[in-house]
Amino acid sequence: MRTPPLALHIAAALLADTATQPVAALVRDLDEACSRLDRLSREERAVRAAFELSYRHLDEDHARLFRLLPLAPGPDLSTETADRLVDRRAQELLRDLARAHLVEPGTVWGRWRLHDLVRLYADERGVREDGAAAREEAMDRLLQHYIETSEDADRHLRALSRTVGPHNRFGAQQDALAWLNGERTSLVAAVELAARSSRHAPTLSLSFALTEYLINWARRSDDALSTGNHGRAAAQALGERGKEGRMLNNMACAALMAKQHDEAIRLCTQAAGLFADLGDERNEAAVRNVLAVAFSEAGRLDEAIEVGQRSLVIWDRLDAPYEKSAALNNLGNALKSTGRYGEAVVAFQQDLEICISLGDLRGAAQTLTNLGTTLEKVGEPEKALLALTKAAGLLELSNAPYGRAETLHNLSNLLCATGRADEAVKASTAAASVFEEAGDQRALAKALDGLGRALAGAGNAEEAVEAHFRAAAQWGEAGELSDEAAAYGNAGMLLQRLGRISEAIEVLRRDLALCRRFGDRTAEAAALNNLSLALFEAGHLEEARAACTEAADLYGDLGDARRRAETLHNLRAMRRPKRRWSGRRG
Repeated sequence: MRTPPLALHIAAALLADTATQPVAALVRDLDEACSRLDRLSREERAVRAAFELSYRHLDEDHARLFRLLPLAPGPDLSTETADRLVDRRAQELLRDLARAHLVEPGTVWGRWRLHDLVRLYADERGVREDGAAAREEAMDRLLQHYIETSEDADRHLRALSRTVGPHNRFGAQQDALAWLNGERTSLVAAVELAARSSRHAPTLSLSFALTEYLINWARRSDDALSTGNHGRAAAQALGERGKEGRMLNNMACAALMAKQHDEAIRLCTQAAGLFADLGDERNEAAVRNVLAVAFSEAGRLDEAIEVGQRSLVIWDRLDAPYEKSAALNNLGNALKSTGRYGEAVVAFQQDLEICISLGDLRGAAQTLTNLGTTLEKVGEPEKALLALTKAAGLLELSNAPYGRAETLHNLSNLLCATGRADEAVKASTAAASVFEEAGDQRALAKALDGLGRALAGAGNAEEAVEAHFRAAAQWGEAGELSDEAAAYGNAGMLLQRLGRISEAIEVLRRDLALCRRFGDRTAEAAALNNLSLALFEAGHLEEARAACTEAADLYGDLGDARRRAETLHNLRAMRRPKRRWSGRRG
């Protein structure tokens, strides 16, 4: 039988701790321990025997910590969390357990983890030796630690200025954010643990404390929906209808982040009805702020504008500037989406004034980003660049890398349009790096497509092609066929420019096939036109003319006279001596 490495490590540690013990005596002890574990496989018996023998060498303090460690949820735990489990300083105890190979140092200093088999063994010992009451008390201490610390961190994240109460355990916002980032997996697991053990009040408290972080800072819609669901169930069990409504609103925000627009509308409608029944006008109006965003992102723009305008009236009456600021921002976005750019600019400017008066740096940055992209639409690129640059600076000051990445993506597009391609490459590269680290496929795909355009503008066509291919792969995994097709179209036209005609044709055929799958006839016409140009370049004249004719017919059916005329011009050129010209994405 080959002894597993973990058992060997533990045996070696036992020999080192008892230098006078003969090896033969240790072997006899291991054999004796194995004989009590006959129902396990031979390999498992060797490991468990090593655990038992090592456990016998622990004094009560070390043994008690060892037995309680499996109560901590998540893949690892901090020294501070272990302190709370045993209600005493645990650092030296943990170091001793690590030397005995019963715990392992984590990948970050000050964190510890248990091998899966060790965890199972320690948990069995705890159930057998500690009793239910002692384990329940330890779990209560653990959850209270997570709640108190998360609430302190949450106060920092929500503070409009940089100051919070004097008794907060974190010195600065960045310290609070670092703690939350390090504990995120354990905190989400703690909510599930509290819910599973019917600890309704701790479940609800911890869910609320994590909402701002998970949605607006970590951008983890899956975690926010999971903890929100547990929090909502806890509020229902406690009969806390107002808190249930707030949790529904939080879940709607998480659903929006996940692009689940219909679900967000459903959750908002349910929460608004609940607050209306309670006569809680302020919270009902807060839900309608989120509902306006959900309508806007679902393409129901008239409803979004109507809800936004009604919210403004309520916030004015309640003298609630922070909430009014959010309503103005949402209204501005809906107005922009309908092409009412002048009205959108006014809404964003009013919102910006409120943010500045409140000292809300993140709100001001978000509004400047929206203002900048709108100013670009009304033909004021220099003002737009200034707004977006200021927004990126504010978000860097506010420890908001994700929001800064979104702003840098918009800034890159504008820098490209104004001929500053090298700066655009830097902005898109920085944005893509943040989105990749966050695991946000859609945002990463957008940033990579933007990087492709910037690289092409800077004369790096080969790198641009690779960026568009990476974007297409991300869009494909996210199930966004239209964006995947557009990325392939951009890559195909660049390949044609590089003279890699056969590759260009293959990629442009892929673009066309995708356009036909998702049924966008305008995109299909553009793909046909681009493919026809590559086919003509390769000397496939009949196929090129057929594709070009089909594109012209499609534009005719769509009533797009300008593009039909352009395509017919290409078709006439195909009947003359060959020349070079460029295609366009629909």
